[in-house]
Amino acid sequence: KLKGTKRSWSVLILTASVWLMGCENTTTDGAVGSHAVFVDSVLQSMTLEDKVGEMTQLTLGAIGVGKPYKLVEPQRLDTAKAYDALVTNRVGSVLNCGNHEHTPEKWHEFIAGIQHYAQQKESKIPVLYGVDAIHGPTYTTNAVLVPQQIGLAATWNEDLVRENAENTAAQIFGCGIPWNFSPVLDLGKRPTVASVLGNVWRRSTSGESDGCCYGGRLPERRSAYRSHVEAFLWLRFHPFRE
Repeated sequence: KLKGTKRSWSVLILTASVWLMGCENTTTDGAVGSHAVFVDSVLQSMTLEDKVGEMTQLTLGAIGVGKPYKLVEPQRLDTAKAYDALVTNRVGSVLNCGNHEHTPEKWHEFIAGIQHYAQQKESKIPVLYGVDAIHGPTYTTNAVLVPQQIGLAATWNEDLVRENAENTAAQIFGCGIPWNFSPVLDLGKRPTVASVLGNVWRRSTSGESDGCCYGGRLPERRSAYRSHVEAFLWLRFHPFRE
């Protein structure tokens, strides 16, 4: 079973590695080049339908038992919906939580089930799972939450921002989730009557600042997410490496 999944996990690992190494610029051109050649070979084997599917993202509610925003409890994957989305239509990404938090054990159940379906499509590329954990693992039961980004920015403590990013990354990876939709890079605007009525102001709490300098520097401190992704991929999938 492990041998059967080696190539598919390698696609995900190497694709992420190319991005990570490009950001960090810590590897030789030859290493990046060899990874890029492998990824290109996989892409060339994919049909247009495969690529469209891989670029599509659904919420967890779309493949659960019940209506997307009113799932049957306890929540579980709907066999027919999951097969149609992940195998027939080759959907490549799923996000969020089905409208409430879950225990780490439940997260593992969901993600293992989703990857089971991913193995049934021709490319066998694993599904990339993402979650909104902007101020801590908000979708994980009994997780440690922190202030919204604008609240942490108000402390003017950049080391604290990074520490919270590291803690959040560790907790969501403990649930088997490799992708966090954070940090938010939006710049807040001064609230007006129109923006409040239009529900614009409430989103400003997800950003760091209304200024591009401070609001741009703090996300750098949150780069711990990226380093944790690299460590997670290595530790989690090392058995599949040659």
